[in-house]
Amino acid sequence: AMEHAYPRMQDCVAKEHFTKAFECAANIRSAVDDFLDNVRINDDDKEKREARLKMLSLIKQFFDDIADFSKIEGDTKEQKKKAA
Repeated sequence: AMEHAYPRMQDCVAKEHFTKAFECAANIRSAVDDFLDNVRINDDDKEKREARLKMLSLIKQFFDDIADFSKIEGDTKEQKKKAA
């Protein structure tokens, strides 16, 4: 799902077609949900763990390329540190 959606999403962002970029994200939701719900990221097998961490990083990068989610206000750990 990522192999197909990622280049398409990047093209949409480059052309400033943000609605289509978010549609790409919506199209991979079930695959991402399945990965996060059913895959043990920190597997005891080092090779599996590294591959799964790379996939997790790719998922993060995918969404970071669409929008800077760190700009969303809320009760994040970082904001709580700043407030303290």
